[in-house]
Amino acid sequence: MNRKQTQRIVLATLLAAALSACGGPPRKTSDMTDYEGMRQDLYAQTVEERFPELSHEAKKNYAKALEAHEDGEPDQALHFTRIALYKWRAAQAKSKMQDAADSTLAAENRLKIADDELKDALHRKQTAVEALEQAKKIKSLEGQMVRDEKSKRLGAVATKVKEAVAMEAAKYAPNELAKAEASLKVAQETFATGKLKEADKATDAANVDADLLVAAVKPKYDAEKRVRDLDARLRVLLEKTDKGLVPGAKGKIVQRGFVLTLRGTFAPAKSEISPDQTFAIDRVADLAKEFGEFKLAIEGHTDNQGRKDNNLMTSQNRAQAVLSYLAGKGVDVSRMSALGKGDTEPVADNRTKAGREQNRRVDIVFLR
Repeated sequence: MNRKQTQRIVLATLLAAALSACGGPPRKTSDMTDYEGMRQDLYAQTVEERFPELSHEAKKNYAKALEAHEDGEPDQALHFTRIALYKWRAAQAKSKMQDAADSTLAAENRLKIADDELKDALHRKQTAVEALEQAKKIKSLEGQMVRDEKSKRLGAVATKVKEAVAMEAAKYAPNELAKAEASLKVAQETFATGKLKEADKATDAANVDADLLVAAVKPKYDAEKRVRDLDARLRVLLEKTDKGLVPGAKGKIVQRGFVLTLRGTFAPAKSEISPDQTFAIDRVADLAKEFGEFKLAIEGHTDNQGRKDNNLMTSQNRAQAVLSYLAGKGVDVSRMSALGKGDTEPVADNRTKAGREQNRRVDIVFLR
């Protein structure tokens, strides 16, 4: 505390006494007395040097408390006094914490020296212990590696059985599934007992049964999946043609695949594609390339007018003309076949003009 502050406190004390004698402000409160006592403590200088900001805050608030006290405002005086006390006690607490930290550090240094000596002794002991533990670990790891390898083999068998179940083994090979699951259970239970040699034999047997199960299931599952996949693709093909992708063409799903029927592709008695019909054949080429998993059977049909051998030749030539056109548009020739059927497969009554028009057609079959 500097000289000026000390003088102010003394003057304030004398003024308070004088005022009290003549009915002035009341005596200083116990909080004010406590604060002034702490600031005159021998430890106060250390606190001020360490935490000048808190010290300044405490002084500033106590000055406001003295001013309020002199002005006869006890509530304000009490408020600022308590703030000053809080700030100063906070500074004191921090300073004591620092003292404690310094003492702790010194103690820690002494402890470290003792600790280092203890560590050296323990290190020598640990070296001997570690040599023994290392030998135990090596033996344990060797045993664990053996167990892990056998567990891995058993897991591979379990995976085969799960895959077979996912391929509907219960539907396609129920007997093989029951046998494989029973063998797997025996192998798992034997392994759980820790009898590794017996578990090996049981795992081998389970693996054989799992392989037999997969061999029984997979071909059937794959064949049915292929049928489902092809059916799905045929439905997509039907949707596209139903939307008029190929002008004038009609499509339907049948037993052998999808039949796209073209009419008016050729002029009467002609085997060359009519120029105004090439757009439709172009769209057929697009579909053929998009649905490349299907082979194409191109079949020509006529009505029953004229000689049968001429009708058969005309239908063959027309089927071949469509095949050649599609090949020219990039459809793989090896996927396609052309067959003329003449008037052998009518779809309408040849006795009427409308019926004969229906019978004159080219069917492009996307084969399953």
